[in-house]
Amino acid sequence: MKAIPGRLFIFGFALVIALVAAVGFRTLKQAQDRRFAVSLRALPAASAPDEIPITSQIVVRIEKRTAGRSDQTAWALLLDGSGRLLAELQPLSAKTLDNGKRVEETTFPPLGRVPAQRIVAAIVVRMPPENEAQIRATLSQILHAVEQRNGQLREAFGNLLPTVRRLGGHAELVQGQVPKSAG
Repeated sequence: MKAIPGRLFIFGFALVIALVAAVGFRTLKQAQDRRFAVSLRALPAASAPDEIPITSQIVVRIEKRTAGRSDQTAWALLLDGSGRLLAELQPLSAKTLDNGKRVEETTFPPLGRVPAQRIVAAIVVRMPPENEAQIRATLSQILHAVEQRNGQLREAFGNLLPTVRRLGGHAELVQGQVPKSAG
């Protein structure tokens, strides 16, 4: 077996490292563009940031530098602690806050009643527009199945997330607590 000259080996090794780094960077960049930070707030603000009084409107917001710049559409829905639907899908729209921060948000009406386990959860789904109908239908099926089995919130989200990912989208979950003084 003939030995490889040192310079040729170093060049080949450097080329392999550069290719692995380029593939890794591209993969991380794509994953970063899919992930987003979500917040759930009462309007007007409650005494604690994660409290959602039943008489307050609910603001669901994507807070990331890519807010409003994605080619995918964002939709939000509200569930209770048992994974039952509290509010239907609503689109999020881009907005610039007073501090100059760009966000995507939607506002839901007050709950009016105490949800199961006093939990209000927002699921935000970012999806490619061409798969919107399929994701909506799948989401409806998942929520119906969870309700039929008297399931839990984590079951609803656990079934939804891989399905949305398979269809080219992503979902994030955030939850808040309804205070004891509310009913």
